[in-house]
Amino acid sequence: MAKFGINELIDIKKRESKEGVVEKYKEIWLDPREVKPSESNFYSQENIEELADSFLAVGQQQPTVLARVDGEFRIVSGHRRNLANIRNLERGA
Repeated sequence: MAKFGINELIDIKKRESKEGVVEKYKEIWLDPREVKPSESNFYSQENIEELADSFLAVGQQQPTVLARVDGEFRIVSGHRRNLANIRNLERGA
């Protein structure tokens, strides 16, 4: 009977699910007011003020992830981060 370790199982899953995999990212700088939120976002949009303050104190630790959909940039991950950046722009930061 063959034994499989976790690494072999992960490799099998990777080979089976190549569709929709992004292999390269490109860092770009956009005005956060110009990107559109994802319609499927279901996360809470609370405590934006505190997150904006944190960005001013220590910087943004993770980028907002975007996808280009029908010529528009849509947020994949980072709706709160985007709102915090908008808030900081509104405050003149």
